[in-house]
Amino acid sequence: MSKSVALLVERGWLERWIPEDNRRQIMVRLTAEGRREFAWMKRDAERHVASMLASLSADQRAKADAGLAVLLETLKVTVAPP
Repeated sequence: MSKSVALLVERGWLERWIPEDNRRQIMVRLTAEGRREFAWMKRDAERHVASMLASLSADQRAKADAGLAVLLETLKVTVAPP
């Protein structure tokens, strides 16, 4: 994991820091460039999936949609509000 983080820091997509209140931790966050790159990757992945799904028939899309609804419900994680 540290090599992956180091690479993303090197590319300028992540920045890391050590919080003053817990010097044992190393925190990371996306930089502005990292947020732009992430948004581009997300749009590219969405276009790719959309092009793959476009070849399905209406019946196949309905079945895929129903299957995804079951999967999403199964994987749903409830997070308590802050």
